[in-house]
Amino acid sequence: MFEENDKHRQKKLISFLNDLPKSVQKIIARSWAKPFYEHIFCKIDESKFKMMYSEKGSRPNKPANILIGLEIIKQLFNYTDDELVELFHTDLRTMYALGLTDPGEVSLAIRTLYYFRSRLIEYDIKHNTSLLKEVLKDISLDLSEKFKIDLHIQRMDSSMIEANIKRLTRLNLFVKVIHNFLKILKSDDIILLPEGVRSLLQEKNLDLSHRLRDDESKLKLEELAGYTYLLYETYKDNTTYNESEEFNNIKRLIKEHLNINKDDDSSSAALKELKDIPSGSLQNPSDPDATYRRKKGKHQGYTGNFSESCSEDNQFQVITDVNVKANNTPDTELLSLSLDDVNSLVSEADALLVDGGYSGKKSEDRCKEKEITLHTTGIKAPAEAKRNKNLADVILGKGIVKACPAGNKPYKQWYNAEKKTFSGRFKKEVCENCPMLSGCFVMKRKHFYSYYFKKREHEIRIKRRELKDPEYRKFLNRRAGVESLVYMFFFKTGKRIRYRGLSRVKNAIIYRAMGINLLRLYAYIKKSALSKRILAVFTYFQNICFLKPVFRLNIS
Repeated sequence: MFEENDKHRQKKLISFLNDLPKSVQKIIARSWAKPFYEHIFCKIDESKFKMMYSEKGSRPNKPANILIGLEIIKQLFNYTDDELVELFHTDLRTMYALGLTDPGEVSLAIRTLYYFRSRLIEYDIKHNTSLLKEVLKDISLDLSEKFKIDLHIQRMDSSMIEANIKRLTRLNLFVKVIHNFLKILKSDDIILLPEGVRSLLQEKNLDLSHRLRDDESKLKLEELAGYTYLLYETYKDNTTYNESEEFNNIKRLIKEHLNINKDDDSSSAALKELKDIPSGSLQNPSDPDATYRRKKGKHQGYTGNFSESCSEDNQFQVITDVNVKANNTPDTELLSLSLDDVNSLVSEADALLVDGGYSGKKSEDRCKEKEITLHTTGIKAPAEAKRNKNLADVILGKGIVKACPAGNKPYKQWYNAEKKTFSGRFKKEVCENCPMLSGCFVMKRKHFYSYYFKKREHEIRIKRRELKDPEYRKFLNRRAGVESLVYMFFFKTGKRIRYRGLSRVKNAIIYRAMGINLLRLYAYIKKSALSKRILAVFTYFQNICFLKPVFRLNIS
């Protein structure tokens, strides 16, 4: 049964915290705990989590805002679950941050954290939503309103997140998947399998790659491919096993690594070439969601997409969106997902600063739909043709070339609306006497000069010309600050995250985003307090040094 936790809003006259010495109370009030309570904990709308609990009369749930607050603190300080529960019961700042005033006021077992995480993931997957992103949005909006944070200029970047899995060779992947499936079989079923398959269940060291020569590894891999297909054929109709995660990994391995040859009477399996295996293939059964990608090295895991405000007038910046997807997801798709997400504040921007990985016609069109101007520090496009140096100076109208760089209009022209290409002709005498002919976009013919170019090529030329403008480059330099945001997400733990599974990794990143918002707010509060103290000291000495006398001696 769901019960909202709002007791913390009614302050107690007598409590453990209130009985502490004033000096200790001041220390707690000056710590991170106070802004956490006021701007994070109090902004967690528990009603969003009501649907996760039964409506039947039963024992009330543990407060959702306390559980979420604890998860934020865990990610903020990189605690283990044991450390987190211990601090919850004993640390005064943690108690204050979570609206508690007396030790033991709320007790918590470590399994309560596990149950809440599982229930949250189950709900999000079932309803294709993210309750935590709603909380992050509420917190960021509240901070932007209270501290006048301008969200009209934002920046975005992505980063690889390494999965907490061992890198497996293709041979070891087959061994691991088969071994995991054999472990769930009943002894009566195992007896019916061939000896070669049964022996894999007794194998203690599954790393066969280092124990076999190259020629032996190849033969062993072909043998394991046959075993994998045998297990699939044997248990594909067995309802006891065919819905298990272990059997799903068997099916996935066959789909991604094998070619199935079916004859009239029988079927066989053959290994695919390595180049034919997709990047989204299974990397390790310990984390089925992790994928493979080459980007400045080899990566197995996920990619995180992060965005934040970046107006120079802001006292501090707030995170506007975070997302986690398979690491073979292109940046352009990550941008599109942020624009479509109702729990993202990226759509609040008028200008979005990104690197060249997000560039492209698709991204520009998606941003235009949201009335956002996309500013890229680079652009993905083929190398420029030397003859089209002045193409950016061509003036286009709706399906026509209004004028060339010299101001002349073609006497014949055509526009292909489907391919979005421009073609036409200039009179020979016009072009031959033109001082801009060298490097022009036209080509010499026998009786005239012709041209042919795509609309996208014209747009790219204009963009590349803009990138050379010093003032525009200065504006684009604001994007570089997003690198520090990415650093804040991983500086304590590194890019190799301790969680497995897309949903768990995603939730951990969202909790970190809330914690980073707190760190930035806390840094601003400390800086403001220091400035006030400096100003007070300066004013004090100014009054002493320049104090006007209360009377004057009149000496004549």
